[in-house]
Amino acid sequence: MEQTTDNLIYPLTIIRDRYHESLYEYLAFNLESWDVPKAINDDGLDYWSFWLHEAQKYIIGKGDTVQEALEDLKAKLEPAPENPLVDKFLFIDFERIMDIGNKDAVENLLFIVEQTHCKIIITSICRRDDPYQVKELWKKYQMPIEYYSMTPILTENNYKDPVTGEPLEMKEYGFGIAPAVEIGAWLNTHVTQDFLYAILDFEDSIHFNHQSAHLVTVDSKKGFTRANANEVISILNGKT
Repeated sequence: MEQTTDNLIYPLTIIRDRYHESLYEYLAFNLESWDVPKAINDDGLDYWSFWLHEAQKYIIGKGDTVQEALEDLKAKLEPAPENPLVDKFLFIDFERIMDIGNKDAVENLLFIVEQTHCKIIITSICRRDDPYQVKELWKKYQMPIEYYSMTPILTENNYKDPVTGEPLEMKEYGFGIAPAVEIGAWLNTHVTQDFLYAILDFEDSIHFNHQSAHLVTVDSKKGFTRANANEVISILNGKT
């Protein structure tokens, strides 16, 4: 596995595809070398499982030479054209993700916006105490863009399943279900045309089954990584 640099892509790692499961000799990733999935070149059948189940979560440049893989990655990282007929939304627990202290978190979030033209919807629990805290948190991290909205604050009296419309008892699901319901409620209220959405949250968060294809989980030890960002981009650009 070799790591190289390029004035247009950083981080960048290019590897040789040992088993050629991708049908190409080289693979390029917009990741640090330690974030490239090891299953690609592992012994056994892990590589087969990766290409069948996990590869769609990554943005991968492919080519028969290093340069071809790099050029393919560059093309795939070109920002998606802004399509006024399709809305793209990113629901993010901004408070928890930033509080991990990952210095690359802001850069990765801006990278997602640049590549997808998505609108950011805040799901952080601090908005329940005082929505003004969200604005202060946004300023704290000196975000050069504005967030678009926040999910509604629901109580056990107005919880409804976002798909069926059936009432939900908060005591039945516990507080953990709140973000899932509030995301559904926001979409039901605001979406007026074709849309794509992604949810950026932690592994301990609870979401409905129909939201799982849109969910990107952040490891609480690693923080918000470029691999997470690439997975969000794949979802919002319809590449999954």
